[in-house]
Amino acid sequence: MSTLFAILLLASAANETAAPAAAPAAAPVPQLAAEGPRGIIRMKASQIKAYNKGLAKDHPAYIRCESQPVTGSIAMRRKVCRTNKEWDRVITQGNEEARGFVQDMNKGWTSGSLGGN
Repeated sequence: MSTLFAILLLASAANETAAPAAAPAAAPVPQLAAEGPRGIIRMKASQIKAYNKGLAKDHPAYIRCESQPVTGSIAMRRKVCRTNKEWDRVITQGNEEARGFVQDMNKGWTSGSLGGN
């Protein structure tokens, strides 16, 4: 009986001293140093690295850079940096414009209107 009492006493003491696990605090999002037209970020690589420090790669404020071809050039490329949120907006807008273009091109065309008969 005394052994059972000792085990229960130790178990209750362990529960009282153990602190509940705290949820990780969300990292504060730093302010952008410079944002240009169309949401393009104008920061040096070192500034972007410092800005992204502590942010998850899928965080909406995380800055991602892509190398894009320059129109009219075979070899030139430019580096375009935007936040994940801005990349999502640009991609969604492009998809909507492409969908609208296809729908406009398909207006008036029916399966029987081609072929002449």
